[in-house]
Amino acid sequence: SNTLDEAVSESEVYCSQMVRRKRGFPLYEPAPQINLPAEYQKHGVSIGDVGSVTPEGIFDFFFNIFLPPEHPINGNRTPDDFSPIPPPESVDISHLTYGLGTYVSSPAVRKLDFDAPSKRRFCFRCNASQGAVLALPDGGHLQKLRNVENMRAYAAEHADSWYRYINGARGRGLANGDLYLVTGCEKARSWGMASYHTVFEEFDLTFKPSDRNSRPYRWSGAHARQNPAERKSYHPPLTSAHVNQTTFIHGWSISLPTGLWGRL
Repeated sequence: SNTLDEAVSESEVYCSQMVRRKRGFPLYEPAPQINLPAEYQKHGVSIGDVGSVTPEGIFDFFFNIFLPPEHPINGNRTPDDFSPIPPPESVDISHLTYGLGTYVSSPAVRKLDFDAPSKRRFCFRCNASQGAVLALPDGGHLQKLRNVENMRAYAAEHADSWYRYINGARGRGLANGDLYLVTGCEKARSWGMASYHTVFEEFDLTFKPSDRNSRPYRWSGAHARQNPAERKSYHPPLTSAHVNQTTFIHGWSISLPTGLWGRL
C-alpha cells in the first residue's frame, strides 16, 4: 500500500509539484496572515521581506530590510542592531504581467480547449498519480529586483543576528536555511488552486464563474464521481481591493556556516 504517499500534506503536494515549473517558490496560502499589521495586509509579501515558509505553505513575515523599525509594517519588531538599507531604485525592478485566464500546472495537468474559449473558464484533464494547478482568472503580476548586490552583502553581514532574534525573541525555532529573503514576488487578484496525489485514474476539473456573488468562482469535478483533488479559490470582495495575494516568491534561503550556527 501507499501509506508513505498518503502521509503528505496538501501544501507539500502542491508545492512539490509547482516548484518544478521554475516560476518561483509557490505559496499554498497566498493571503497575508490576519495577525500581521493592517499596512502589511494591504499588499502582502514585498521585496525586502525576511520570513520563512511554514509547513502549511504560509509566508511567516518578520520584518522588511528597507523599512525603519518604527514603520507600521515593522512595528518595532526587529533585531536589536537593526538598521535598514536604502530601498532599491524603481529602475532596478523588472515587471512581468500574465494575462487574464492564464494558469500554471504540473506536467500531469493540461487545459482542455473548448470551441468558444472563455478567458475565465478553465477545464483541466488530470493524469498521473499526482499533480497541481493554479488558475488565474485575472492574470498575475511579477515584480523582481534585478540589482541584488546590496541585499546580498547586507544579508551576509546580518544573517546571524536575524536568526538570533527570530529564534530568540520571536521563538520560531528555525533550522539553518529556513530563513528567506524576498527579492521578487508574483501577485494575483483572484486564484483557484487544486492538487491531488495517489490517484490512479484520469479525471477532469473545471474552474469557472459561478452565479453566486458570495463566491464568484467555483471548482467542479467529474460527473457524479468523488473528486480526488483538494481545491480552493479566492476572489476579492471588491473590485477595488488591494492586490495582496502572493502566489510565488523569489529570493534566497539564508544559511549560516556550521561553526557560526553552532555558536548562536
